[in-house]
Amino acid sequence: MKVFVRTGDLSNPDPIVVASYSDETVVPDNAHGEGLSVLTVPSDAVSTIEDGLPRLKRNWREQSGTMPVEAEARRRIEKDFSVADQVSALYELVTLILDRGGDVSKWPRQAIARRSELDDLFSHVAAIRERARQNPVAPLDPSSDKLWPRRNSSSKKK
Repeated sequence: MKVFVRTGDLSNPDPIVVASYSDETVVPDNAHGEGLSVLTVPSDAVSTIEDGLPRLKRNWREQSGTMPVEAEARRRIEKDFSVADQVSALYELVTLILDRGGDVSKWPRQAIARRSELDDLFSHVAAIRERARQNPVAPLDPSSDKLWPRRNSSSKKK
């Protein structure tokens, strides 16, 4: 389940869920404005208590296990270098090697630069996956940019 929670409320034991959607529903991460964290949790991690508002349960982190961190890693990878883009890039790299040979030093400058861009993107994906493995339990805000590797400026989409 994808939930939107005010980032500042994540330090509360049972933060209010501003909005929630099934995993199958595609909702932009900014659909409910600024100042919200987007989390993926099991549906039973959300409950309605006496005030009638949906909230994350007090033990949502333990109950969710690795789900929030793994989902955040997938979300970041898909945003920066989707699986479809990775397959296309892999095809492009194989084509470069077949066309130009295995000795990169003999490639034209433009082909070397492109290979470097693609290497940066694949390295970024690997760094995100590694960070998720290092931090399997949900930190205070699993969606915080401060927790995740940044992309090299040379590999950003144009």
